[in-house]
Amino acid sequence: MKMYAGGMDWVAAGLNAQCAQMPGEGNSFLVILEISSSFSFDLLTSAVNDCIKEKNLPLNGCWKRAWHLAPYWKYNESSGIIIDRKPLSDFVQDMTEYANTPLPHQHGVSIRLFEAETHSVIAFKFSHLLFDGVGAEYFIRALLTNDKDGEFDRFHGNPSANLNRWGTLFASGQRINRFSRAISSEMKRKNEQTFKSSTHPSGFIVERFDYKQISTCIEAKYGMFSICAALAGVAAKSFSEWKRELHPGVPHEVLLQISVNQRQRNDERSKIFFNQWSLIPTFFPVFLPESDISNWILHAKKQMASAVENSLCRDFENANLPLRILPPSVMGKFVLTRFKRGAGDAMFSFISSDIIPRQWMGNQIENVVHVPTVPISPGLGLFFTAYGNHLNLVISFQNESEISDSAKKLQDIIAKNLESFYE
Repeated sequence: MKMYAGGMDWVAAGLNAQCAQMPGEGNSFLVILEISSSFSFDLLTSAVNDCIKEKNLPLNGCWKRAWHLAPYWKYNESSGIIIDRKPLSDFVQDMTEYANTPLPHQHGVSIRLFEAETHSVIAFKFSHLLFDGVGAEYFIRALLTNDKDGEFDRFHGNPSANLNRWGTLFASGQRINRFSRAISSEMKRKNEQTFKSSTHPSGFIVERFDYKQISTCIEAKYGMFSICAALAGVAAKSFSEWKRELHPGVPHEVLLQISVNQRQRNDERSKIFFNQWSLIPTFFPVFLPESDISNWILHAKKQMASAVENSLCRDFENANLPLRILPPSVMGKFVLTRFKRGAGDAMFSFISSDIIPRQWMGNQIENVVHVPTVPISPGLGLFFTAYGNHLNLVISFQNESEISDSAKKLQDIIAKNLESFYE
């Protein structure tokens, strides 16, 4: 059975082509498990191999085209998961080095164990061609539970090429075009970044906050299910303040590309394979410098609610299906033309990682951190993950840009705005 690419799979393929000349040779991301004890490498290797050995999972391969030109995933049945080990010295430096290391040729997953005397870190490296962040977590959960829920049995893609839905697809395309034109008409400036290609490595900053304290304050003031919108508002306000310090006197409106999970409870579609994410491009006009953070959060909440109500996320998925005719390299450039500001100012996501168990083979999992690399444009990502009592912020950036020289300042501004919730 062929597994055909969906619309967002082809967006991911375009982003992967953008990143082909970077040291990581593609668009990939890490999901990191921080373990409170020393983890045995032999135990890790045997546990992974025993869990997947009879599953014939399509982890490794490449995109091919069928006779009707729709791309499908051609996988290598004999390839497994490459697992290696290194001593743990500095967390951020070690993760940065691994993030900038290419995946083995046509591999979708690799694993590295970082060892220390009293604790350890297990870093899973995923190709965005196959996984989004939540899909990666389902994959990890299946490994950690020895696939007791049969999730690997649902590790398959779309068996339909979706060639006979032109009316639906073009209607979605029209709605996306109207939406992008409406946002672009509000923008007072064009994209300031001019990234075209990069051979520079990605850089990262990681900071941890008290999730219970922050989430309690957010829900008390803005209501249940407001965490993502509140963090997006914080990210946008912080970015605006940061740019105001770098470029005084310039209007600092913000366009965030917010990544959202498309999976739903009891969804019959694959819970793991392929990309089931979509976008909510959220535009923040120029607020006054002294504007209260509530204005940013309520604006984000309103924009996200409107996008969900109008099925904008599904429209993005549908509108990109006809674009599978484009080569990935052209697709990556085409995505940048949708808005006056190209890919926007920053990518943003929030993932609650509580589907990952708290223990694995008797070892306590203290924290889960997502470390994505960002495409050449926009060259900046603000990514939050929550696990237990940890709220993790990862700032991902291109080392060649002005961002790398002042990313610590952006981190300080975000921390200040997060702390304002419980002052």
